[in-house]
Amino acid sequence: MQGLQQLVKTLDALPRKLRRKVLRFALRRGATPVRDSAKDFVPIDTGALHDSIRMRERRLGKGTVQAIQIQAGNEEAFYAHIVEHRNPYMRLAFELHEPRAGKVIADAARQKLGEVLRGVR
Repeated sequence: MQGLQQLVKTLDALPRKLRRKVLRFALRRGATPVRDSAKDFVPIDTGALHDSIRMRERRLGKGTVQAIQIQAGNEEAFYAHIVEHRNPYMRLAFELHEPRAGKVIADAARQKLGEVLRGVR
């Protein structure tokens, strides 16, 4: 991806709070199509598993958001892993969007970075 090194350098120069804001926006923008496709692909019986599919931020230590995790299952849909094993709805969603995810995330980061920098001035 063109300009990725410059983007990373610019993000590294931001204060932690602003960097977190940019990365959170960008990672969510990249993960949303995967979550939505997983909801489209999951077999529906009662709808509990479909409704349990969600995004969650993952961090390492006190740092910035490191990843957005897409999860399925809760107390009601405790069987999510069994359905995934038999009908890989989550894997299909990931494989569908993985080739474009990096570009989507980088473009979203640039967009949010522009907004943040305009607001700082």
